Amino acid sequence: MTSITRDDPGVQWLLACDEPAVRGLTLTDVLGELPDDPAVVAARNAFADGPLARALLAHGREHVYAKWQGAFWRLTALVELGVPPDAPAAHDQLRTVLSWLHDLERAGYPPVITGRPRAHALWHGHTLAAAVALDWPDQRDTAWLVERLLQWQWPDGGWNCDRHAYPACSSVHETLGPVWGLAAYQRRTGDPRAGQAVQRAAEFFLERRLFKSRRTGAVINPAWLRFRHPAYYHYNVLQALWIFGRTAWGADPRVDDAVELIASRRRRDGAWDANGRWWKRPGQPGPNAEVADWGPAQPNLLVTLKALTILASRGNAGGHEP
Repeated sequence: MTSITRDDPGVQWLLACDEPAVRGLTLTDVLGELPDDPAVVAARNAFADGPLARALLAHGREHVYAKWQGAFWRLTALVELGVPPDAPAAHDQLRTVLSWLHDLERAGYPPVITGRPRAHALWHGHTLAAAVALDWPDQRDTAWLVERLLQWQWPDGGWNCDRHAYPACSSVHETLGPVWGLAAYQRRTGDPRAGQAVQRAAEFFLERRLFKSRRTGAVINPAWLRFRHPAYYHYNVLQALWIFGRTAWGADPRVDDAVELIASRRRRDGAWDANGRWWKRPGQPGPNAEVADWGPAQPNLLVTLKALTILASRGNAGGHEP
């Protein structure tokens, strides 16, 4: 049972926000309320009225992968926000993304170098997570996404798009998305092959404690310790733990160091900061402008939601910063 309650100041801040999606996820993922709880139902019914969800669901003319306005990125963000399965605009986005991925394959994607497929597997992983979340009716599409991820998995359990001949191992950036999608699919269907693939991929992360060298125990990349939302394709410990909490390995003791890191970053007011951002505000010129304004970094609404979700799953409200 979670030790985080409605009296927690971070929870109170999330429940007072103007985004129904955030309120709904706080109730279910942090406080453990059931899907049929009246407050949860009300938040779900109001999903499309929130400023973030409304911007993400709006029709866009950008290329499907345009950063960060294309349908692929909008759909990823909507799934993270808990988009209801009956959202027509999200179905349109998924249809667009699937068409794009099928076109890539017809053009010969992915390349195979030294016997290994060099795939941006997070594309198919995120799309599979969306297909599960939206109860996508065409099971042929869902099965195709699963088969491709299983087919492209490397011997060390991960995936990699690196086109150099001999990369040392799989990529954390390309492997986290497939874990998200395949774990969601396995929970929904019980598919043992998907479960085995997730287990192999989980071990790829766990043997590194999500961020440490297997040989020395040192931090592999300091950038992985910077919490940002949206993460897009960038790996960080917060995003990894948020996804791992949806798998059977979320309670593995090898993630304890990462959980303690999350807890240690908590502010005195109960919230968490974002350590920078990958996006520019809507309407700004140049690349990487968002369609949704994800708010200020200090504190940050979605980073706080993910951090509390992680700690609630571990039964630990965690330490405040000094």
